[in-house]
Parts: sequence; structure tokens; C-alpha cells
Amino acid sequence: MISVICGESFGGSSFQSAFSDVVIQVEGTCLAVTSPRVIEIATGEKIGFEELGGTSVHDRLTGQIDRVAKDEDDAIEQVRTLLGYLPQNCWEEPPRTAYDTNIGPDEKISDLVPMKRTRAYDMRRVLRRMTDDGSIFELKPNFGRSLITAFGRVAGRSVGFVASQPVIYAGALSPDACDKATAFLSLCDANNIPLIFMQDTPGFMVGRQVEHDNLLAKAIRFAEALALVEVPRLTVVMRKAFGLAYFSLSGSSMGSRAVAAWPSAEISFMDPAVGVNVVYADKLAKLDPEARGAEHARLMAEVARDTGPDAAAGAMQVDEIINPADTRAWLAHHVSRMHIDIPPRGSFKSLSTWPTCY
Repeated sequence: MISVICGESFGGSSFQSAFSDVVIQVEGTCLAVTSPRVIEIATGEKIGFEELGGTSVHDRLTGQIDRVAKDEDDAIEQVRTLLGYLPQNCWEEPPRTAYDTNIGPDEKISDLVPMKRTRAYDMRRVLRRMTDDGSIFELKPNFGRSLITAFGRVAGRSVGFVASQPVIYAGALSPDACDKATAFLSLCDANNIPLIFMQDTPGFMVGRQVEHDNLLAKAIRFAEALALVEVPRLTVVMRKAFGLAYFSLSGSSMGSRAVAAWPSAEISFMDPAVGVNVVYADKLAKLDPEARGAEHARLMAEVARDTGPDAAAGAMQVDEIINPADTRAWLAHHVSRMHIDIPPRGSFKSLSTWPTCY
């Protein structure tokens, strides 16, 4: 189901939209359980349409909608684009399109992604370089912004990208990002769309606020959804891949058909700088300041050496170490060979029965 909010939507129509897989809301409209007038009568609270349920509310705060449209024509065009990535029903594969099979190295990738891992970049620009036509169709772009969920075409096939967004919180996973990912995994799996994970994450966000926002439960629900995904998956580790976030984004032993890493990849239980402080805290505390600094630098170099892709490949946790310029060709090669098990007509996958909103 796809819903478009074209005007004031209260009561039944609002609940209907919440049942939908994708919701597009036109600017200047209102989506809410009930109207400002009813709220004022029932509670005495005075609130305007935009503040109650405008696009700024649902696009950024609630995640209740997936896209904002300028007007009805724009909304209809977005629906057309979305349907182009989807099958006619859940017992078919999405349609395939022609693509250029002569995919050479893309040296511009190195210009888009700084090798210094503390420098940010926009992952959207990278994803566009991975697709056949240089475009993606993103869902919930302003909600859970440290993670990108988007449709694209690779090797003529519809794919779903789940990608870190280093320009927001360095790509750390937030509670909203987990909800967003869970919904997207369910949507792609139900519609037989393979998934591509692009990793550059320091882990899950930490602090009082995310704990109060129920990060633990949301992270596990994300992991449970990943465990139930039946469509083929690929994973590329670009730079950082620390902690449980590495596995949540379909790292090694999590079911991906293949896991590739760039030479700049770092895979570890924790950022080396933080890890040294945690693991060797007692040892470092016994040293004088000058010796402590030297020992900290030595330990950090030692830990960092073990986080590189060679160590992961040696432990058979990474299938290939690839040149960043060859990433699109690597993805196209594997996507073109994917076989998708389509459920028998009338039967449904596990994630098809999961909620459509979180």
C-alpha cells in the first residue's frame, strides 16, 4: 500500500496511511489522529495544523512519512518512480532493465571518500556512483539521518541500499536509524528486492538520551529483522566498522552472500583509541604522564594494526579486499548472479507480517 496525503487527514484516513508501506505527504497538509479543533475542545491545547502534523513534524520527528512532495503532481510522479522499483506483487521479482555491462574502475570514488576516517562525506554521492543510472530513491531522508535507506538499480535489478551516513553523527546508529532500517528491511524482503549494505560506522550512539529513547530494544529489533531477511545481501566495509553496528549492518557471519572491504577498512569491537583506554586503563594509570602518552601511542598502533582488512580477511571474516574504484563493478558482478527465492503464490515471508511503521 502507498498513501499520499493531499490535504487535511484526520481519523480513519490517517490510520489508513499508517497501515501503508510508503507514505508521501504534500507540503502544507496535515496528518494527525484528530484535528486541532477537537484537541482544543478535549484538552484545551491550542495548536496549528503544521505544528500538529505538518510535513516538518512527520519528515523529521516521527518518521511517519517516507517522502515530502511539493504538490500533488510531484507526489504522483514520486509514486510512479517508486513503483518502478517494485514488483507487481510479492510473488514476483521486480522488473529488470538494460544496463551497460562494461563497468570500468571509477577513480572518482577516492575523491568522494576521504581516507582520513575522522573526515565526513555525503554517502549519497557514493551511492549514486554505484547505480546504473546515477540515481537513488531515498525513503525517510530526514529521519534517523545517520543511516540512509534507498532504492537503486545495480546490474539492471532493483536493490535496496542500507548505508551509513558519516556526515551525521559520523554514521553512528541512533534509535530512529534502527527503526528506519527495520521498516526498510521488511519492505525489501517482502518485495524480493536484494540488499546492499555500505558500512562506515563508529558503532551505536551512546549517552543518556539514546538510552531513554530505548536504543537497546530498537537495536535488537533491527538485528532480529536482519536475521529473518531472505533476499540475497552484499556488504562493503569502506572505513569504520566497530562494535555490534558492524554485525547489525550485515557484517561477517550475518548472512551476506559476500563481504568486501576497502584497504582503508577498520573492523574491531571498538575504536582503537577508545579500546586502548578501556582495555588498558589500569596499566596506563600506573605510569607517569610522559610514559603514559608513549605507551598509549604504542598500544593504539598495535590495536590499529589488528583492525585492518588483512586481519579480517585472514580470519575469513572478509571475502575480498577490493580497490574502492572497483566497488561498483564488484557489486554489479554479484548482483547480476543473484538468485532470489520467490515464495509460492499465497504464502508470505516472515518479514511480510511485520508492522509497516515503528
